[in-house]
Amino acid sequence: MLDIGVLGPVVAWREGAQLPLRGGRQRALLAALAVDAGAVVPGDVLVERVWGDRLPANAANALQQQVLKLRR
Repeated sequence: MLDIGVLGPVVAWREGAQLPLRGGRQRALLAALAVDAGAVVPGDVLVERVWGDRLPANAANALQQQVLKLRR
């Protein structure tokens, strides 16, 4: 999992309302994207930041699923 030294919980806001983040992977993905806010982050970098040494069987598909969940 991501270890970037975020101080406090990772949360998302839209129009003044806190959005629910369901699960650690969504929070890890959001934090991984926030590290390079405004920049394009390659998928392999995100996979490494979110899963570390414990890669899922199909990392690209797992990342896509987490992105879809986060976007909802």
